[in-house]
Amino acid sequence: MPELVVVSESDASGDRDGTGDAGPRILARLGASDRRRLDTATAAQRTRFLTGRRAALAAVSRLTVMPADAFTIDAVCPRCGGTHGRPAISGPGRPVHVSIAHAGGRAFAAAARSPVGIDAEPLDAPAERLDVARAITGGGRGDPLARWTRVEAVRKADGRALPVDPAEVHLALHRARIDSTDTRYRVHSLRRDGCVVATALALP
Repeated sequence: MPELVVVSESDASGDRDGTGDAGPRILARLGASDRRRLDTATAAQRTRFLTGRRAALAAVSRLTVMPADAFTIDAVCPRCGGTHGRPAISGPGRPVHVSIAHAGGRAFAAAARSPVGIDAEPLDAPAERLDVARAITGGGRGDPLARWTRVEAVRKADGRALPVDPAEVHLALHRARIDSTDTRYRVHSLRRDGCVVATALALP
């Protein structure tokens, strides 16, 4: 399983996750594109964004057993060069992949040595949200939020600039695949901090 870290947006202390002070130390680990994104962010957007980056760097630190300060994080869209791309990690050692999700006032991040995706939804999601989840995932048995978060985690792990149609994602127990690729994924769901959380890890 990938390393998983959860950070609350209201938690001002970073000592527990290896990142130290959550303000200047996180800012120092951002790449140029991430810093440009912050230039136009509102206060709420800034808090949410930095919480996600902090969680991602903490997950990388746990995976590599190295301090978070050894790495930088940035996101650049491969199609347009914008700041909304997939987060990427730069640092020593073997490549590290990360993914970030936000739900219930928290940031959830996963780090792994192969492409990884993470998604989260609050357990108390409104009925309309559940209806959307059922419709997009084609109904079926089981918790619609668990299915939906697994589908979204697989799409994030796929990482293409043009998002995969959810209908192309097929789930089977702890495995998943996408119609248009040969890649297979290991998927896992859990409940954490009032949310349904799913991870998808690309298999060799």
